[in-house]
Amino acid sequence: MKETLASQQIEAILSANWESFKMWQGQNRATRTFDMSQSAAQVFIPRRILELSEDPKNVHALLSESSPHSIGVVIFERFNKLVEERKGQMATEVSNSQATPEILDNNIFLIGGLLKAGKLTFNDRVFIHYRAKILDGYNGATFTINYMDRKEFQRKGIGGSFYQRLETVLRELEFKYLIGNVISPHPEFFERQRIRYRNLPDDIKSELPLDLDTQFFPHNKVMVKVL
Repeated sequence: MKETLASQQIEAILSANWESFKMWQGQNRATRTFDMSQSAAQVFIPRRILELSEDPKNVHALLSESSPHSIGVVIFERFNKLVEERKGQMATEVSNSQATPEILDNNIFLIGGLLKAGKLTFNDRVFIHYRAKILDGYNGATFTINYMDRKEFQRKGIGGSFYQRLETVLRELEFKYLIGNVISPHPEFFERQRIRYRNLPDDIKSELPLDLDTQFFPHNKVMVKVL
């Protein structure tokens, strides 16, 4: 019974987030843009994070940046008190003034401005920080600047769930390609679902920057997802 109620709650949240996104899109006739409202940005919250959260109602997406050509999204769960651990055993509560880098969310240096502005607090558990931009002159192509998630939640499906949601949103906005330079301890996920730039058919390459592999990242793996 409890699991059924939790599942229904998650479905309701996902549905409400999608409706907010579609309302924003319809009101703004939005295509190939990242100039998104805060309420519409909730659409980026993936199912798996809701499943792993302590309370799905407290999971939020926060725009760290938003313009017609770039976006940054922080997905986090809000807590009333900061704790060193929130898994299993009893945790030690710590006030903001006592916080040290060892107990802060990972990658906090990238979102320090949000803390300073009061949009995030030391109580919040950040799951994902994602940033992307539209390539200059190629408005059908989105380029992932970085994707970072919490180490203790890796290999639990949040990355796959996030990208599934992201790609659905990008298709809805009429983007054609999602591009990224894959630097990951678990590259197999990307390798299964993407094509190495150098192996793309010529007709697709013609819609992307020339020699993307060598122009930007000569020693790494630029991979493309055809949306």
